[in-house]
Amino acid sequence: MKKLKFISVLFMLLSVLTVQSCSLFSAKGSVRKVERRMSGPSRKSGKVRESKKVKVAKAKQEKNQSRLKNDYNKSVKASRQRTYDIQTDNVKARMKNNEAQIAKREKKKDRMKKSSNRNAGRKYR
Repeated sequence: MKKLKFISVLFMLLSVLTVQSCSLFSAKGSVRKVERRMSGPSRKSGKVRESKKVKVAKAKQEKNQSRLKNDYNKSVKASRQRTYDIQTDNVKARMKNNEAQIAKREKKKDRMKKSSNRNAGRKYR
């Protein structure tokens, strides 16, 4: 008799727990919707103010990056000039001629690209 009571109580307890856990899972989304409606729209702005230290660090980093970029550009320019200066007169003339031809080719390529883009744009007007 005691075993039968124990088994019946255990069965009832398990059935109640399973029903409650199932109901919790199904109502989870609806509770969130209700909470959202109750709280209303968020009035927080998207901006976050940075501290002064962060602003100073960013400015310092940006200044350093620009200095490094300028130094790099100066060294490239000096290297090109040094390379040009050590050449003979024949080679210098050939280098200048090559630069002029490259500039012409690039200009022509840009013109062709613009005209083809213009023609393609007309197609979709």
